[in-house]
Amino acid sequence: MTIEVSTAGTRELGERAEQLTAAAQAGRWRPGRGDRVVLRALASCPLTAVRHPRSPADCEGWDLSPVQLPDQVISGDAIREVLSSAGVRHVNRMDPAVALLLIDAAALQEYPSVATTSSGTSALVAVTDFVHTAATLPARWPLRSRHRAPARRR
Repeated sequence: MTIEVSTAGTRELGERAEQLTAAAQAGRWRPGRGDRVVLRALASCPLTAVRHPRSPADCEGWDLSPVQLPDQVISGDAIREVLSSAGVRHVNRMDPAVALLLIDAAALQEYPSVATTSSGTSALVAVTDFVHTAATLPARWPLRSRHRAPARRR
């Protein structure tokens, strides 16, 4: 499932982010190790109000002007940087709902006419809220020590 670039698509993105946030707060969803690494990296990124323009060689046919977004939004550049530094194998191991949510949020910011609308802005803020909520949760499986204590003898 990918985002439809329209106000209906942005509302759907916001709803997905709110549902994941509610599930995380209620304890019905917990991040896996891979999710947690990416979410913590994104939560530590500074929130920015401007998407930096790209060079014309990188994005042929795209709007290259900077986009003004509210200060509560993680930039699409930060999302792309964290996901690309994590690598394809790492992203493939993430929860698909989380990976798609982050990819769709970054993609939405490439369309300034939709991202700056009220529904686009609220969807991006909901994604940022989810990232900050989920980054503080414990992992689904606790990390285990490589060295186990010897079994007790009876």
